[in-house]
Amino acid sequence: MHRAVLLSAVALFACALAGCSSSPPAPAPDGAAFTPEVWFLGEMHSSGRLKLMGGAPKALHVDSSGRALADGSVRLDQAIHWDAGRTDNRFWLLRREPGGGYAVTLSDARGPVAFDVAGSRAHLKYRMKGRWPLTMEQWMDLQADGRTLQNHGVVRLLGVPIGALDEPIVHEPF
Repeated sequence: MHRAVLLSAVALFACALAGCSSSPPAPAPDGAAFTPEVWFLGEMHSSGRLKLMGGAPKALHVDSSGRALADGSVRLDQAIHWDAGRTDNRFWLLRREPGGGYAVTLSDARGPVAFDVAGSRAHLKYRMKGRWPLTMEQWMDLQADGRTLQNHGVVRLLGVPIGALDEPIVHEPF
C-alpha cells in the first residue's frame, strides 16, 4: 500500500513540474471529418513548445511536406527546428487500410505506431527511439477552418507524464 501511495505522489509531482495533462483535450466542436491521407499532402508549418519536467519550455518550428507515393501511401517529411539551433529530420509513412484504419510508420518511433481517426480527431501513440523508455501520445484535432490541426502531446516515462507538447499545425492553402 505504501508503494502505491508513493508512486501516485511521484506521478502527481512529475505532472505538476511538467505542466502536463495525462488526459486528452476536448475535441473541437462540430469539426469536419479529418482525412489524414488528404490533409497531410502539401506544405504545412507549425510553431509550438515542448515542456519537459524540470526544464524550461523548448520552442520549436516544424516545416512539413507531404506527397502521395505510387503505392497509395503518403510520405510526410519534417524538419524540426529547435530554439537552440538544432534541426532534426524525420518522416512518416501513412497508408489507409482496406478496413478503414491506418498503417503508420514514423522514423523516430521504436516499434509499432498506433494511429486512429474518429471524426475530426486523430490519436497517435508510439514508443520513441532512444535509451529511455519514453512514449509519445498525441491528439490532433482538425479545427473549423479546415486548415489548422491542433496538436497536443504527452510524453511519458514508464507511464508517468513528464512532458507536454502543444502546437497548431497550419496547412498552406490547398
